[in-house]
Amino acid sequence: MSKLFLNFFLLAVMIFILKGPFEWLVLNSVWSGSSSDCQMHTGACLAFVRDKMDLILWGTFPGDKRILLCGYFLSFFASLFFFFQSRRKIEVKFGVLLFSFVLESFFLWPVSISKWNGLLLVLYVFKGSYLVAFPLGLFLAVVRRYGKGFWRMGSIGLIEFVRGMPLIGLLFMASVMLPLFLPVGWEIPKIIRLFGAYILFVSATLAEIFRGGLEQVGKGQMDAANSLGLRWPTTLMKIILPQAVMPMMVPCVNVGITLFKDTALMGIVSMMDLTMTSKMALKDLDWGGYVTESYLFITLVYFFFCFLLSYLGNCLRKRAVIH
Repeated sequence: MSKLFLNFFLLAVMIFILKGPFEWLVLNSVWSGSSSDCQMHTGACLAFVRDKMDLILWGTFPGDKRILLCGYFLSFFASLFFFFQSRRKIEVKFGVLLFSFVLESFFLWPVSISKWNGLLLVLYVFKGSYLVAFPLGLFLAVVRRYGKGFWRMGSIGLIEFVRGMPLIGLLFMASVMLPLFLPVGWEIPKIIRLFGAYILFVSATLAEIFRGGLEQVGKGQMDAANSLGLRWPTTLMKIILPQAVMPMMVPCVNVGITLFKDTALMGIVSMMDLTMTSKMALKDLDWGGYVTESYLFITLVYFFFCFLLSYLGNCLRKRAVIH
């Protein structure tokens, strides 16, 4: 009886809390019309999102070249599903991801990098950073676990330094401080500098994950390989890494989800990500003031991609357990 009463009490509390947002978002919302129509209602102005959706998603990307985005997203989603659903070796999967990234860059090449805004910039930085950070993190983990002398100390120093800094600090260093140390006349595009910051941060995180996988491989595996006369590179590639990397794939997916959410920090260093394109849309005097609706739409976009990555990662975990 007490459980039934508690359930009804919690249900009443949820209804009381969600009643206002539900009326604002669904019952009293305006789905079409102009700004004056929204001002006549007390609900959400979803007409603003409909009118400014292209600007929020793509920013200043040229309208006459939007057809290139079809090829980009086809390659992006096809490579993503291939990576998570295929039963091929991890080397083949990453080879396909790398090829797709080059193909996507080819699709976008006719458009100036300064026009890569909004969702396009978020996805491009996310995929490119992870593609480089994954093998770099694996390399750092192997050097830290099996390296000696200068190499091992250098790996430890780099990992601990990067892990001890917040990502926003690395982004500011790459965006503001790095150009101050470059020789006169040298200039590195800001997007390349941000790539470097994301790659360093994610690779340091992945290195610790891979180190945990490497430490799970028993010393008997190494002794068995030595007794068979296998060389160290062969032992590493054929025996150690397959046992260390595959169990760590699900935590690596979690790092990827975190990386995707962290791309929202690009707006702080003046890159035209989704938050900056939404601010651009809000500058329209006819539609000013609908900040909540704008950020709610961005939240749904981030939720969709994070949920997709989480779902695919869960499928990968189930297949690994069955295997």
